Amino acid sequence: MLSEQGIPASEIKLAKILMDKPAPHTTAQSWAIYDQKTNTLLFGKMERERRECASLTKIMTAYTVFKLIERMKVDETTLV
Repeated sequence: MLSEQGIPASEIKLAKILMDKPAPHTTAQSWAIYDQKTNTLLFGKMERERRECASLTKIMTAYTVFKLIERMKVDETTLV
């Protein structure tokens, strides 16, 4: 759905989120952060561009962390 200015509603929603919580700083060429519960994009930079896969080590590290959070019932919003 487009607004009167021709901007997709999802981009307007993301802009409102970014005003309250700015995107994290990173030097990556492209990245994306999704909310798994709502299956929506929270932040992103060139997230729709086709890119080579990130290193398998990074992917497996993230996968392992998520599985440990799930298995140990850790609140992922808690800072250590």
